[in-house]
Amino acid sequence: MPSVTLQNIKLDVLRAFQHEDEGVVGLPMPNTATGGSTTTVVSAALKRGTLVASHFQGRNVENLTNGDSSWATDDGWDLTDTLTVSPAITAFANADSFIIWPRGLGQTIVEDEIKNVLRHTDGPYLWVPSMVHDSNLEGTDVSTDWPDVNSPNGSAFVTTAAFVLLGEQALQMSADADRGIRSQVFYVTENEQLLVSVTGSVTSSSGVTVVLYNETASETIKSVPVNEIAFTEVRFTETVPADMEQASLRFMGAAATANVYISPPVVVQSMSGRSYAAPDWLTDKGMVREAYYVPPGAASELSDTYIAGGERWPRAPKPDFIIAPRFVTPNRIQFKASSLGPLGLHCLRPFATMSANTDTTNCDREYLVSKVVANIKRKRGESKHRQFKDDGAGWAGDARNAAAIARARGYGKREMPIVANPEVVG
Repeated sequence: MPSVTLQNIKLDVLRAFQHEDEGVVGLPMPNTATGGSTTTVVSAALKRGTLVASHFQGRNVENLTNGDSSWATDDGWDLTDTLTVSPAITAFANADSFIIWPRGLGQTIVEDEIKNVLRHTDGPYLWVPSMVHDSNLEGTDVSTDWPDVNSPNGSAFVTTAAFVLLGEQALQMSADADRGIRSQVFYVTENEQLLVSVTGSVTSSSGVTVVLYNETASETIKSVPVNEIAFTEVRFTETVPADMEQASLRFMGAAATANVYISPPVVVQSMSGRSYAAPDWLTDKGMVREAYYVPPGAASELSDTYIAGGERWPRAPKPDFIIAPRFVTPNRIQFKASSLGPLGLHCLRPFATMSANTDTTNCDREYLVSKVVANIKRKRGESKHRQFKDDGAGWAGDARNAAAIARARGYGKREMPIVANPEVVG
């Protein structure tokens, strides 16, 4: 689904309310400043017909370029091209993009409601439990989550679609032979059977080697080379040897200037049975819609490697949940990995919130705008909106539109059945 910026959502919300305020109706939004200061914005486009000095008073003026906002002062319009605002903010500059919110709205009010809707909207998401920290590659600090081994050329998280098979970002690494990066150390037990699954793409002539490494004895347990440009899954099972207590996964350059992209998930699951900490957003077992086995794809030219995404995912039994809100780790799941493949969970996950105007979300644009508009109108409680419960053009119409899109997109809430009280409903 195409991503949309916070700025685009705010402009859509503004246009939904713009016609209600005679002060900004018909005003081109966004507008472009030709100059200004910390207390003024200059734009000849604000002059429309015959206006009075108090025309814009009490309305929130937001600079979309730098994210600041202030309020138009009483009699702050000079009748030509300059509007005075207070309190002082970062100075308006030539070519800055800005908007004037309709009366009763403003940057903080609208942004807070957008965040509220995103936090309370659960969208479909794939989570594959793993013993590896940051297995879904959602971190922001590569050096902490994926430390260097022997000083590689560099590593970073990337979001380029061509390099991300699943997930929201991939891990990119460039390294010479015997240099690379590793996961954080995880604990294992003797004779435990581990199922390893890693998907990567090599874009240089050199390959990369996926290594299961014994951190206790500082030695390689299993290594599998990858040299395909197509996304290739490394998959193998390995028994933990005696006296091994700590392990890591390593991605090592196989020759000079290896360039590799690792796509999530990075999976290590126990075939002997394990308890896995659930992510903080997975707060209820009802958020897990289905469980699947992730099968290997078509066999590649090398042993223990497969062209990813070549098989259907058969359904699996849902794992057991331990839910205890007072625990340090309040939600855990328990299961054994199977020879059919790693266990993947089709979940409902809240959308991430946005802060900067350039931040993006994959939440459906029309749903998000309709829901925000409906919530703002409902929360106002103004008499002119109370009739909208029977008015398809009012807030109930926006709410119904949002609900219809949510059903079509598979958005949902946690399983919390509500039984009507006959004493109240009557």
